[in-house]
Amino acid sequence: MNVVYFKVRLFFSCIILMNKNVYIYIHNINIIYLCYIYFYKMTII
Repeated sequence: MNVVYFKVRLFFSCIILMNKNVYIYIHNINIIYLCYIYFYKMTII
């Protein structure tokens, strides 16, 4: 459970970090995609 919680927290932290940076708003979709890929890879391992 702790590992899953860590993964979810890391995933949302990535999104939160993205939302704080308004300057790269145009690239938000790319960042969400990268966060999702990273989260997905961590889930497989």
